[in-house]
Parts: sequence; structure tokens; C-alpha cells
Amino acid sequence: MNNKIILVSLLFVMFFIGLQTAQPAAAVKKIDQFNVYYPGGGQNDDADVFKVYEYSTNHVYITDTGYNLNTKTHKYYKSDYKFFYDLKKISKTKLRISQPKIEGNKSYTYIYTKHSAVYYYWHKFKKELKS
Repeated sequence: MNNKIILVSLLFVMFFIGLQTAQPAAAVKKIDQFNVYYPGGGQNDDADVFKVYEYSTNHVYITDTGYNLNTKTHKYYKSDYKFFYDLKKISKTKLRISQPKIEGNKSYTYIYTKHSAVYYYWHKFKKELKS
């Protein structure tokens, strides 16, 4: 009898933990993906692949992966270059754009806007990434 109670309790705990870990993954959705090719090769890479994830209306995360062109096969291969942008609304009128550490300091840019992070990405930031 004691073993059955322990087994049922253990199954209940495992089920509860499973629900807790499944919720954050379901909340994130990929809203955009696009490639940018640099004619004649870029400074470090020949192409970038941007993937955009929406955590909420006020939080957008963008990954940037670099690719180099193999001139013999004319195919792209992944380089070591990785970068990210994190757009997060921190007040009614302020949006913070975070970037990785450069020379030991994390880079923040603050934009004053009433719009959400998703709106700002679609109408302003995506154009900047493509240029």
C-alpha cells in the first residue's frame, strides 16, 4: 500500500514538472525568417540568416547566423558568427534593444515609442536589418 502511494505521488510530481517545462516552449513562436546576401562578400560573412521569435507582444528576440560562400561549390556553409538582438518594452514609452557583450560591455539602445516591440520590429527594425 505504501509503495502505491509513493508511485502515484511520483507520477503526479513528474506530470506537474512536465507541464511546467512545456508552457514556456509553447509561448514562444517564430514570426519571421529572412536572409540577407552581401554582394561581393561582407566584412565577415557573405550572408546572414535572421530568425525572429515572439515571446509576447512586448518582447521580440532575433538571432543572426553568418554564412560564408564556398567559391568552388557555390554553396553556403555556416560560419562561427552568431549575434542576437533582444527588443523589449520596458515602460509605456520606452523600448530597449539589447545586443551581446562587445569588449566586456553589454550594449543597450533605448527607443522612445508608444508602439509594442512586435510593431517596432515589423515597421522599423526589420528595414534596418535588411540594409
